[in-house]
Amino acid sequence: MLTDLLQAHTAERIYESWFRQERNERKRRLHFVMELSIELAKIKETVNFSTGLAELGIESIIEGDWTMVKEWADHFTFKDEHESIRSHASVYARFSELLQQAWETRPGTSSAEA
Repeated sequence: MLTDLLQAHTAERIYESWFRQERNERKRRLHFVMELSIELAKIKETVNFSTGLAELGIESIIEGDWTMVKEWADHFTFKDEHESIRSHASVYARFSELLQQAWETRPGTSSAEA
């Protein structure tokens, strides 16, 4: 019951944050969601490490939570992690790069207006 309530709240939050955006912003986000989903599928073929966190990164794009998008982009470089965890960085490199691109082109930045 509580799980259903949380899922309904999450779905409502995502719906509201998505449809409040201008058409061009929705298209931009959709582009990144599709690209990130493709990369996540490739990652899942290789490892199952942090795939749940990667899904949260995609959700952050949908919601337009740019602070979290930047945090996920940095997280998936694994630069501050132990060597055994850093070994996953190459698998997540494109995923991290896409998150970084989404963050750099977020609304209100000069690269988004170009």
